[in-house]
Amino acid sequence: VGLIATRKDTSTPEQKQNVITVYAKLMHVYQDYFKFVETPFFMDGRKSSSDDMKELKHTITELADDVLKSAPERPSVCQLVEDALPYITDHEERPIISKGKFVELLHEALRTQKSLSSKYSEEAIRSELKEDILKDVLLYLTKMGKLVAFDTPQLADRIVIHPEWLYEVLVGRLLSAPPLPPPYVTYDNGHANYKNVCDILKTDHATGEEAVLVLAELGYLFIRGTQVMVTSKLLSGPPTYVWKEMAARTVSAEQPLYRYGGRRLHCKGTAGVSSALFPRLQVRICQVFEDEYDQVPHLWRNGLCVSIPKYQAEAVLLAYPEHKCIDVIVR
Repeated sequence: VGLIATRKDTSTPEQKQNVITVYAKLMHVYQDYFKFVETPFFMDGRKSSSDDMKELKHTITELADDVLKSAPERPSVCQLVEDALPYITDHEERPIISKGKFVELLHEALRTQKSLSSKYSEEAIRSELKEDILKDVLLYLTKMGKLVAFDTPQLADRIVIHPEWLYEVLVGRLLSAPPLPPPYVTYDNGHANYKNVCDILKTDHATGEEAVLVLAELGYLFIRGTQVMVTSKLLSGPPTYVWKEMAARTVSAEQPLYRYGGRRLHCKGTAGVSSALFPRLQVRICQVFEDEYDQVPHLWRNGLCVSIPKYQAEAVLLAYPEHKCIDVIVR
């Protein structure tokens, strides 16, 4: 935890001292729960290249490195791959490359960069960096946001070495719509033609089909036949056919027509459910139910309804971003 005060240019000495006092109280109360940066940062928030800003960035980098190094599941050769990443990204402009090309650039970095060759032996690394270990390293660095690797057969050979490309280019194009300038896709309750989506996502570095697979794996869309479903483009309200019978739950007190159960879910250890979580949850549920039952749920912006033949049941999931929770109702 760190405190950043961004009005250094207009603050009085008394205000600065007050910030220091408040921060000291916070550290005293919560020192058993968090690791604190010792002193607050004072800066003019409008100056992005100031010495104060450089100090802040340096501190954040050090803290991120501490997190990486202290993670218990961190693969042993992870540091080598991470140290070589700047060379790989500087020498490969394509944002998405094959695993073979990634390994080739990794060994090239070991041969040509003294800072790496002095710490790591290429022969030793070649023997250590087996396929299964490399897979663990790539998936770990994916969790840390350094790159994006995939654990599915269709994309197992692809690595996104410039993660910002996913959001600035692919997601940006996917969600663009009038009155934004083209290219954009026309949606009907979140659904669009597969070929049209491929055409709009095609770049110099990736085919449209490849880009669609990447975004599907990351939970931004769902592919079904000739259609692509984008959850963020769904209608806001539920369809009229979702559980119309709920108003008449029983035939009589002795013979219930339906039995209901429910839970309200929060993410453990957080303030609640992020509004970004539910769309991805919708996509995952669509994938599971298509594989298991050859069907997909009825979907709307903050909900879904699905039947579960195995248990002769139906379920409704309702997301409440304002309350940061998800309700699960089963009948």
